[in-house]
Amino acid sequence: QHIDLMPTMAAVLGVKAPANLRGRNLLPAAGSGTIAPQGIYSEAMMSRYHFGWSELTSLTDERYKFIRAPKPELYDLERDRAETTNLVTERAQVSAAMRGGLDSLIAGRGVDAPGAVSDEDRQRLAALGYVGSASVADTTDGLTLPDPKDRADVHREFSLAAKAIGNMQFVEAADRLKKITSADPGMTDAWNQYAQVMIRLGRDADALTAYREIINRRAGATPALLDAAAVYLKLRRFDEARSHAEAAVKGEPVTAHQLLAKIALAERKPDEAVRQAGL
Repeated sequence: QHIDLMPTMAAVLGVKAPANLRGRNLLPAAGSGTIAPQGIYSEAMMSRYHFGWSELTSLTDERYKFIRAPKPELYDLERDRAETTNLVTERAQVSAAMRGGLDSLIAGRGVDAPGAVSDEDRQRLAALGYVGSASVADTTDGLTLPDPKDRADVHREFSLAAKAIGNMQFVEAADRLKKITSADPGMTDAWNQYAQVMIRLGRDADALTAYREIINRRAGATPALLDAAAVYLKLRRFDEARSHAEAAVKGEPVTAHQLLAKIALAERKPDEAVRQAGL
């Protein structure tokens, strides 16, 4: 509201408001006037970034809410505040109008990439044997991806796996996560949880396989590179540990150099350990 009032305040103070200042005059609301309704835009990106499914965007006006998804939804908020009846087919004209308004809002915007990967880093990952492709490119239209509504059972299984981990029931968690990664291999969060469970169960080789799946699907997965390096260090596979840690230097320099110092100590190279600690 502070920003919306700025044009009016500027006029009162005799100064000119910036031409690019976004907002509306709220002064009528202080008296007997009214303010014209304005649509509300919302978005949910978790399903795309974490699970490789479609993102969800919506537009809500004074009566209706339209949700843009592979299977679109329209709800009449005056009669159905709980959003239980999808009217996208029955009220096709309203759906088309709100879809057009929403499309104009997000036209040409695209989806922010989780993290850019330089050509140098991509080549370094390729030298380690990784494909280096993202699970979902930021240019991919979300409408071509799975609808989160159709993956409710997978999300529920993921929640049960997380609960099992919290209860220290690692065998059960491993079984659930394995089921998820088999059915939906693009879920890098599930691969990461599976790797952590494998480490708890002493199955380091399986943990490394899971980390490789993450890195193959998400080229800039610095945490996975560091986690894999730590497992390689534990297995005393120093060359592989070092190469993975070096690949993570640009993303997380402090943690990567700290790990490289530990690798050098394990190799009985104190001078290199001191150099890495200094870095």
